[in-house]
Amino acid sequence: MRRIDLRSDTVTRPTAAMREVMAEAEVGDDVYGEDPSVNRLEARVAELLGKPAALFFPSGTMARRGEEPASRFKTGFIGLVPSGGQWWMAEFYLSHPWHLIYVNIGTPPAWDGDRIHQIDLDLDVALRPDGSIHVLDEDEFVLHQVRYGYPTDLIAAALTATESAIGSLENREPPFDGSAQVWLDSVDQESLRKPKAGDTEPG
Repeated sequence: MRRIDLRSDTVTRPTAAMREVMAEAEVGDDVYGEDPSVNRLEARVAELLGKPAALFFPSGTMARRGEEPASRFKTGFIGLVPSGGQWWMAEFYLSHPWHLIYVNIGTPPAWDGDRIHQIDLDLDVALRPDGSIHVLDEDEFVLHQVRYGYPTDLIAAALTATESAIGSLENREPPFDGSAQVWLDSVDQESLRKPKAGDTEPG
């Protein structure tokens, strides 16, 4: 009797017909809901189970994490919009479980009345609470270079801004030299402690 092993996707042995379907499948960015194959799969499973919606998890690990309750936290932060054609904006956090400074790499921000216009290039630099510095979302940046046809000069400017942000954070150069603390100290911490309806404390 032939058995089907569902322990893991790593033990799956697709047939030639399955490989053909995969090779010819319509694909897109599932994060943005643009993958028609995944959308049809989720709709079909929801229909079979009599549920209003379904969510596809590529792996068992992701599915197990999906069972965990959402975590929410409140923290004060200030945003810095630099002048002089800088290719970034930064957020300085009073406290944060993952990062204290978050630098968004993008086109030079411009004010339009009380609004800021910037194209986020999905490339970020973060200073962690342990002092380590990380470049985030490099895969998205590479993907979007192709998808949206980023000009070579835009790519070069973004990479230069990333290296500059890393150097400034490492060397504690302004504005990453602690000078933002005076503004963080002005954040109303008492208001952050007061839970609002529906808020849950971080676990």
